[in-house]
This record gives sequence, C-alpha cells and structure tokens, in this order.
Amino acid sequence: MLLDAPLKDSKSETETSQNSVSLHHLTSPAKKGVRASRYSVDHWRARLFRRTYDYGSERREIAEWSVQLQHAGRREKIPLNSNNKEEAARRATKFYQRLRATDWETALKEFCPRIEAIRAMSSLTLGDYLTQVQPHLRVRPRTAEIYAYALRKIAREATGAADKSKARFHPKSHEWRRVSDEIPLAKLTTAVIGDWKDKTIAAAGKNDKDRERAARNITSFLRNARALFSRSIVARFKDKGVKLPKPLPFEGVELEAQGRTRYKSSINAKELLKNARTELQPNEPDAWKVILLALGAGLRRSEIDALRWDEIDFKESLLQVCSHENHKTKTEDSEDSVYLDQGLLDELKKYHTAEKTGFVVAPELKPVATAAVQYYRCESVFIKVTAWLRKQGMKGNKPLHQLRKEFGSIICASADIHAASRQLRHSNLATTAAFYADHRRRASVPMAALLADEPTQPAPKSPDEKVSATVSQPATAAVSGL
Repeated sequence: MLLDAPLKDSKSETETSQNSVSLHHLTSPAKKGVRASRYSVDHWRARLFRRTYDYGSERREIAEWSVQLQHAGRREKIPLNSNNKEEAARRATKFYQRLRATDWETALKEFCPRIEAIRAMSSLTLGDYLTQVQPHLRVRPRTAEIYAYALRKIAREATGAADKSKARFHPKSHEWRRVSDEIPLAKLTTAVIGDWKDKTIAAAGKNDKDRERAARNITSFLRNARALFSRSIVARFKDKGVKLPKPLPFEGVELEAQGRTRYKSSINAKELLKNARTELQPNEPDAWKVILLALGAGLRRSEIDALRWDEIDFKESLLQVCSHENHKTKTEDSEDSVYLDQGLLDELKKYHTAEKTGFVVAPELKPVATAAVQYYRCESVFIKVTAWLRKQGMKGNKPLHQLRKEFGSIICASADIHAASRQLRHSNLATTAAFYADHRRRASVPMAALLADEPTQPAPKSPDEKVSATVSQPATAAVSGL
C-alpha cells in the first residue's frame, strides 16, 4: 500500500530548481554511475515539488505534487493530482511519455483536463467574446454597439487607468477597440468591478448631485454590458462548448442607487404648442411636425425619423409604430399602436400627400443604409428643433425626448399610469413609473371638514362609509385645443 510522503520529504519549487544541476547525474540505487532515463520513474521522483502560496504573513504549501517540464520550446508546471510521491512520479513519467509521442495540447487534455479548462477560460479575451456573441444578439446593430462599448469602457477603466481620449467615442477607433479587446474576460471579477464603481463615484467629488449623476451613469453602463451575458446567450455558449469564466463577469455585481429619476414637468404644453405653431409652422413645417409627433404621440426620435404616411390610420385615429426596411424598433414592445387625438390628426392632414408610402417628416431626404453607427435621416431637422426648444427654456440634455416624457405625464394625469405605459409602448410598468410619470393628480385629506365642529356635509349613512379624499386635476394641454 502506498503511503503519503511526509512533509519533511517535500521539496519546494525553488529547491527543486536550485538542485537542477545535480539532478542530471541522478543514479539508481541499484546501478550507481548510470543516469536515470527520462522515461523512468527514478528520473522524475527527485524533480517533484509542492507549490506554495501566501496566507496572510505565512507561506504555505499545497499537498499536491507538481513537476516542471520543458519541451519543444515551451515550459509548463504540471499538477499531478496526487499527494503520494510515488504515484506522482509515475504520473509525471506517463505525462512525459505522452508529451514526446504527441504534443502539449494532447498531453494536457488527456492528463490535466482541469488545467486546460482553466487556461481556456483565462485566455478568452474580451474581443474573442464579442466576436462570438454577436450572432446571438437579437437587438438592433446600434444597440449591440452600445452594449459592446459599455463592456469595453468598464473593462479598460476597471483593469487600468480611466481612458480620457476622444477616440473612445469614435465608432471606427480601431486602436481604442484593439487595446480593449485584448483584456482577458476573466479579469472582470466582482471585486474589480466593485473597485471601479467606488473610484468612479469618488472621482465625481463630494457634491451629492454629481455623485448621484455618476451613480446613474454607472448603472447605465452596467446594465448595457450585463446584457451581453444574459441567460440565453450563456446557454448557447455552453451548448457550443465555449468555456466561460466562473463566476461570469458582472455576476453578483449590485447596481447603484440612482436617486430620483421620475420625470418632473417644467413645460407649459399649451404655451409651447402655440409658440411652435406661430414660429415654426409657416417657415419650418418639418420642425412643426416633429413637435406634434413628439408631444402629441410620444414618438422617439428614431420613430419620427422613420414614420411613413401609410402607418397613420386617419379613420381609426391611431398610428402604428413598426419595423420596415429603413427602421428597426427599439424592442418588440415598441412595435405597437398609439392612439391619436383628432386635433393632431387634423394638423397632420394638412401635409398628407397622395404619396402614401412617403415619409411624414422631410420626405425629400432619402434614408442611408447604416450598420452600427447611429444615423438619422432628419438630423438637420432635429438640430433645428432642439435649438428652438432650448430657446423656449428647456434645459435638459435631450429636450426632444423630454417632449415624449411630457406626453406620458399628460396621459398619466388624464387617465392612469397603465394607459401611459400602453401609449408609451413600454415593456413594463416599472419603466413608466420610474422615468416618465409625473404626479399631477393632487389628492389630500379634507382636514377642514374633519376639524369642523359642525359637519359641512351630510353624515355617513353607515359606519362603513368613509370620508372621501378631494381630488383636483390640473388642466392639460391638448393638440385639439389649438
């Protein structure tokens, strides 16, 4: 029966290396003066060592024996999966024999499948992963680029210094991408990403608003990058035998609290529409149509850009947002109907031509086929609209998108949040509640009535009848009121 070698017989990796000269003259006890063959157990027995590691201030060694081999210009340290010295020596001999008969890859796969799996996971770079994941993404090319940019940005900043070069924004910055794509995917651990979050928030300074803005940016980048490691994508990789790091990047990473994100209206919609009709309708009809569709139908910029006349049903008073050869909707839920007010339809009819398939806004501008780069056919019109909205006092980063939020807020006030979510075509109610719905309905307890000595209204007929809250609703602007 083979017994484990006592610890005093163990040799460290350093000691084995230092004795390498004398090891060339090892002799068998039975035959002094004869060098042991590399195909024999005697040759490898004296070359075994136990790897060490640091545990606090203490140096420890693992029980498993290892051996170092060099062949065909390559040197590797091979774990022998045994803490019995004789068994480990025999395994080292068999590994060397197989190595000489085949090659490194074959020998490692046969004798050390564990180390090969670890090496495969650690060697998978960010660029390799992005290349392999691309065919499995069911999103627009532009969205896929946003995901990839978020992953590259986090990887660069988390594993090195923050990149401040303008090249990171350029869609064809091959050098910026090349450096990012060489980062091993296994480096994106939970601890590394956690440190990146802390440093990014600390760099924002001590101002609460700046730190809150930094936290929102972090959450946005994390959500985009994390989308590349969805369950469906990971499952496809496993089916193909692709080795992914364990745990996966972003697994266990918590999102930062974003603070208040709900939309707070600062727009007088009725006044804004009147000014737009006076200033834009006569000389800038396309800009006027953009205002109408953003505020009256809640369309996104890309949806306005791609909207065609055949997608507006004047009889049924609705607009159908759909994908076509020049447009891909943001999500599957975005491809849906929007109910329109008659006042909006009357304004649009003034520009309705016999060409039913033409674009509603700037029909003379032709679409251009693009892949990942964000492109708007009506970019020149959007620039004019944005400049005009800023003159009206809108100070947000995206004044045109702010009109979409105002649309959702008005619907929520006049109906409810479910109707607003439906009209905005959101995939879930949480998005509407968190980012779009402004609380315009005012509900309060009737304190005057409760405090009055004499009841100001008839007494309840039964004990179960409750005092109702007074509800007031502010006036909302409608296109039909123009």
